[in-house]
Amino acid sequence: MHKISVFLAFFLFSLVSQAETPPKLFTVGVLVPLSGGASEQGKWIERGLDLAKREIERRDGATLDLHFEDTQGDTAKAISAYKYLQRTEKPSVYFAWGSGVGLALTPLVNRDQIPLIGVATGTPLYTSPNDFTFRNFPSAVDEALQAVKVVTEDLKAKRIAILQIENAYGEGAIGAFEKHAAHTGAQVVRKEVFLPGDSDFRPQILRMKQSAPDVVYLASYPHEGGIALRQMKEMRVEAQIVATPAIAGSHTFSQLGDEILEGLIIISAAPVFTDFSQPHVASFVHRYQEAYGEKPDLGHYLGVNAYDALHIIAPLLKLCASEEESGSCLRDKLFSLKSYHGVGGVISFDRNGDVKKEFSVQQYTNGAFQRLDR
Repeated sequence: MHKISVFLAFFLFSLVSQAETPPKLFTVGVLVPLSGGASEQGKWIERGLDLAKREIERRDGATLDLHFEDTQGDTAKAISAYKYLQRTEKPSVYFAWGSGVGLALTPLVNRDQIPLIGVATGTPLYTSPNDFTFRNFPSAVDEALQAVKVVTEDLKAKRIAILQIENAYGEGAIGAFEKHAAHTGAQVVRKEVFLPGDSDFRPQILRMKQSAPDVVYLASYPHEGGIALRQMKEMRVEAQIVATPAIAGSHTFSQLGDEILEGLIIISAAPVFTDFSQPHVASFVHRYQEAYGEKPDLGHYLGVNAYDALHIIAPLLKLCASEEESGSCLRDKLFSLKSYHGVGGVISFDRNGDVKKEFSVQQYTNGAFQRLDR
């Protein structure tokens, strides 16, 4: 009788334990900068994933194991972090930040047959057919095509000056911009480059100013781009300034102040967070502010990308959990995804793992980025 009681007690304890511990749905590796110059972008990605994780767990009743590794935006550190997670956690999918990081990880995830989703990977070189690399961040080619249309058709610019950061992102963005602009009749009258970490752009700005451009197209990350904007204001550059969306990825940028930012145009695939006529955007803004105590602004689009990506992948991982080759199953289901309506727009992956997103033209006016009527 005593043995039966012990057995029943153990059985009941097991049932309670199972009820209290939801089944694990999947493990995901997150390779983002959590320290260094791009740490704020890593933090926004972390928040986007955290918000989505909570929603998915409430909906599905399953835990999501997110394993973050700090890459500092460095390719060597990203490779080391990937190898570490492969040894220890064996994630079913990876999310990553950065063009250089995405390129460095491509041969590794293809070898191991594990999907990689770039949430901030713009370089055209990342495009590759029928493999395990995806991104819900538009290619710099698409970004540049939209920028050329705005600059030449909407702003009627004939003379364009370029100020470009010299790295994989800047080269990809500006190379595509120049290629498309060459077919419009507009002329690039001056092109100036600078290195990551530079802080004095006055010589380049002076040469651009002397070329009398209608528009200055600025391809930069936030720190360098903010300094360049300030120095262009100080040097009274009268041309309309148009910047790539990467410039907005930091509080350093948003804290430049109205005088520096006023009039700046950014062409971005980010949602217009001030446009509450879009219910899904308004709902996200409300939940984000409730969770983190601040309203998302233009730079938070990376968090939106991460949020959408986790919502996309979670049900697919559940479907592929019983497959022997789960990585191939996930890849095929991502290729089959059509018209997912996320906060960051409608998402469908082509055979290159790329997306086509709707771009908005946003101009800083009266203390915030607003949709610019075209």
